[in-house]
Amino acid sequence: MAAVEIQACGIPCLFSDRVAYETKINQNVEFFSLNESNDVINTKIKKTIGNG
Repeated sequence: MAAVEIQACGIPCLFSDRVAYETKINQNVEFFSLNESNDVINTKIKKTIGNG
């Protein structure tokens, strides 16, 4: 529920792959695997918040 609500507010989102892909309702969503390296996840965080 919160995943949909935050998207509805227009806030960029970064969800782990444990969140169902069906929750994606707009283009402000990026997913990552919990098995990815910290560097890869860090890059996705920076991209999501606009610093990368």
